[in-house]
Amino acid sequence: MIFALIGKRLMEEKKNMINECLKKYMRPAIVIVVIALALEIFVFNFRSVQSLFYRETVVPVDGYRMTGMKYFGDGVYKMVSDDVVGIALLADGQTQSELEYGTGVGIDGEGNAVSALYLTDLDGVIEDGVIHSIKLDVETPAAIDLPFKESGVLFVKTHIKDAGNAYLETLDKHPVLQNIEGSKYIYMQPAGKVSDIVLEFSASNGGVLIIKGITLNAHRPLMFSFYRFLLLLVVGVAAYSLRPASVLWRKDSLEKAAWKKYVVMGLCILYILPAWILIRDNVYLTNYVEFNPYQDLAEALAEGHCYIDEEPDQALVSLSNPYDDSLRTANGIETKWDYAYFDGKYYVYFGIVPCIIFYLPLYILVGTRMPNSLPVLGAAVLLFWGIYMLIRAMAAAYYPKLKYAAHLILTMVIYMGCQMPFFLNQPDGYAVPVACAEAMLVWGLYFWISSLKAEGWRMYGRVALGSFLIALIAGTRPNMEIYALMSVPVFMWFVKVNLKLGRGGNPIVASEPTTNNIKSNITGFAAAFVLPFIPVAAGLMYYNAVRFGSVFDFGNNYNLTVSDMSLNPFSLDKLFIGIYEYLLKLPELKYRFPFMSIPGDGTETNAFGHCFVHMEYIFAGLLPVNVLLWSIPVLLKKKGEKEGRDWKLMSLRYLGLLAVVLAFFLVFFDSESAGIVYRYEADFSLALFIGATAAVMLVMAKFDRLSDEARWIGERAMSAFLITSLIWSLVFHFNFYFLTGLKYPLLWGNTELYYRIFYAFNFM
Repeated sequence: MIFALIGKRLMEEKKNMINECLKKYMRPAIVIVVIALALEIFVFNFRSVQSLFYRETVVPVDGYRMTGMKYFGDGVYKMVSDDVVGIALLADGQTQSELEYGTGVGIDGEGNAVSALYLTDLDGVIEDGVIHSIKLDVETPAAIDLPFKESGVLFVKTHIKDAGNAYLETLDKHPVLQNIEGSKYIYMQPAGKVSDIVLEFSASNGGVLIIKGITLNAHRPLMFSFYRFLLLLVVGVAAYSLRPASVLWRKDSLEKAAWKKYVVMGLCILYILPAWILIRDNVYLTNYVEFNPYQDLAEALAEGHCYIDEEPDQALVSLSNPYDDSLRTANGIETKWDYAYFDGKYYVYFGIVPCIIFYLPLYILVGTRMPNSLPVLGAAVLLFWGIYMLIRAMAAAYYPKLKYAAHLILTMVIYMGCQMPFFLNQPDGYAVPVACAEAMLVWGLYFWISSLKAEGWRMYGRVALGSFLIALIAGTRPNMEIYALMSVPVFMWFVKVNLKLGRGGNPIVASEPTTNNIKSNITGFAAAFVLPFIPVAAGLMYYNAVRFGSVFDFGNNYNLTVSDMSLNPFSLDKLFIGIYEYLLKLPELKYRFPFMSIPGDGTETNAFGHCFVHMEYIFAGLLPVNVLLWSIPVLLKKKGEKEGRDWKLMSLRYLGLLAVVLAFFLVFFDSESAGIVYRYEADFSLALFIGATAAVMLVMAKFDRLSDEARWIGERAMSAFLITSLIWSLVFHFNFYFLTGLKYPLLWGNTELYYRIFYAFNFM
């Protein structure tokens, strides 16, 4: 009876809380929905409103002059370029030249007829002669839905002759898909009356087009985009939630509230779910990713050995230097790219830990090969959650007054800045170790820092778990193991105080860490900190010895890649290039979706030309696209008198400084040893963001010591800085899911989905 009454009371309280929330947020929710609808209808569909004032003219689907095409009646055209090579209908006095350059018609640069229809003498067809849009209702029944091609897409290049151009003026090509209604409308702004229009089609020889209708000055219907409307809702909710008067700015990060867990869960889903959908629906990615070294290693380990079953070409053994790519190419020897070759066997030189965690158990238990996307997705979820928890632990240990809105913004900016959108765009075998190492690092640091607020066995357990996760990095991404040094600023005050108390002294200041059994802490701490490293180190040493005969040899020098890694010279060129590419390079932005372009493979940046530098495309350096990192110089500022007496703020500054120093070390190390590769930015980006987070907290702590008016101004300035950082980070990193020049672009793997999103943003 008592439990029933308690349950009834709890249900009533929960119901009352829900009703209060509905009353409080119903009006803002309605306003956000109304604004989103108004923007969707009147702003993003302004072409539909504009077209209401056009006077439509429907033209027939046949009877046109054409080149590179054959008409079969009923709007059916077949591309027959090969049958009409060198034949074109030219105006009097014109010479053969490329149609796209506007001085001729029907002939490309090689003398082949382009596939085009010619709508001529339009002056008498259109009442005022001005044409603003064309609706091309066309189907491509011969399109085959396969990856590796833009299936079902007809590119239409429009050429117009108007009052301001005596010869044909070429507009950009326009993608048309029969299943996307909005793609069939071609908008243009001619210079006066239009007399001729040429529609040039991209369909290949033998392709069939069914032109169901051509309408000039077509009335464009309302095109409601679900993706765009959903984005507008998200932006509206974010703007309302981050306004200065929001509860997110009033509540501190450490204040307990049931709604906080739903907020962070919602944000995690908001970031992860769309990425998972795009991965799932990308046929190219799910079916045609061949590079899977971890799966090969799992199958080898299941058979009781470390080498890969595939036998190398015997000609490779006879080479004087099998690691010389030019020598292998000259002898026509094919190898397993980016595998280690040693003593006549192939090995996986990537760290073994992700294989043991993900691939090997699934293969042994079920016999199934694991796609690389699953570990990357798992690492993405753990990284987002881990960043949130790490910032909370830093706030608890160093700056308890951190606002919850700042906490959430820092979480989102750091997550995106750690290259996770790029990894989720192409979750292959290369992304697995880096993404997993980032997740291990952030959780390892969380357990270390959170142990400062724990006591007894809880403290020892957190220290041990943190050490274990940091130790696993050596078997995942070995160069990132250097971050184990971050334990120095984390634990320096704890160790110092305990050593002093062990000698019978007293704490330096009352605010320093204490526990109920402080004299025994140093022994338990030392054991908890050191012991987890031992089994991990022993296992990795054994693994290295079995493969390469040395406990310290991870196999990097045996990698079959673009150059002999064992003969990689030190060069100042690489340092300069690495600093510029990894930190300073500006992004190549566009004003049309996708709003970023790939800057080539980057080889032109090796302007010194003194040595070979392996370079892949770098979309941008970390600093131009991550405004949050601009706060790092705060760490270099001389500490104030209060900070000098506060162990928390001093430890926070030292933690940030060491994180930045270690990050710069890896910038130099990666530049010298591996070259310039975008995914390598993840080796040091997380550490730089930890430094930036420490800087933000130090600035906020300084605001607390100011007058009320000065503090209000400072807090508003900091909130503006953080929101600006979030907006710019979202704008930049959003594009990674839609870039067309990556290895597994959505354009190839799901063409229709790509263009639905394409036209949601290219609404003009």
